[in-house]
Amino acid sequence: MTQLAKARSVDDQLHIIDGPGDLALVFFKQGSLAGRLFTLAGTAWQLVDHDGTYGEVPTTVIFLDDRGAVGTTACRDYQIGYSASNGRIRIPDKGMAGSTEQCLRDAVRKERLYVEDFGWANEYAVGPAEGLQRMTVRTSRGKTLTFEPLAEEPDRILGVQWRLIRFLEARSGGPGMRRLADTDVDPNADITATFGESAVEGALGCHR
Repeated sequence: MTQLAKARSVDDQLHIIDGPGDLALVFFKQGSLAGRLFTLAGTAWQLVDHDGTYGEVPTTVIFLDDRGAVGTTACRDYQIGYSASNGRIRIPDKGMAGSTEQCLRDAVRKERLYVEDFGWANEYAVGPAEGLQRMTVRTSRGKTLTFEPLAEEPDRILGVQWRLIRFLEARSGGPGMRRLADTDVDPNADITATFGESAVEGALGCHR
């Protein structure tokens, strides 16, 4: 930016050309996202992906609190550390759960594309669009991801016994951030939970 350069406008981009005539920098035209400022903690979203860019199965993000989120992709689950305020969002930490061995090559490719694109998140807004409440995320690379609320399906949760196989451990990351570490449970451990309408019961070793 301190060198003598030329600039040209190409569609919604600003190209900076250096002295030898090479493309040095590309800027995307930014406008304000439609919507309102919104606290993401405690919300759950599903990516609107009609053309299958990121996979046919639901790609989701669930904001656990104001620092960590989890979600699903076309292949594996993922965890991120994030910060969001005043319409700005940053995702400095991200990690995947498990192996890609059980996934088709195309699913792995679409997973990596989504994780990379979402990892460059820069701005977000929540507001009505086409009659639905939607979250719009714009990346610093000029892409826009649109999410709609993730539907709750209590019948798939209640009355079923679940066995614990993995948990997330919050570890110290950068300033003001926590890194979510994926930790497997001992396969010999028998930790279960059955969710009712207002209570949960289960086994924890020799106790219930």
